[in-house]
Amino acid sequence: MGDLPKATINAVIKVSADGRGTFVTFDKGSTSNDQRYATAIRSYLPNIKFNVSDHESIVTVPFNFRVQ
Repeated sequence: MGDLPKATINAVIKVSADGRGTFVTFDKGSTSNDQRYATAIRSYLPNIKFNVSDHESIVTVPFNFRVQ
């Protein structure tokens, strides 16, 4: 997305009971903690459908940013 350098971001995501994700923070193993990656992930999360449940969950999702 955009002009971001190559990186692997392990994002901590809070998933609501209705399956919507919200970026929380960077997890261990991320190659950067630049806020531009957080912004890109926040803008992409509405495209991801998480499983519907009867409770909130916290999950770690890897995002691979590649230079094209």
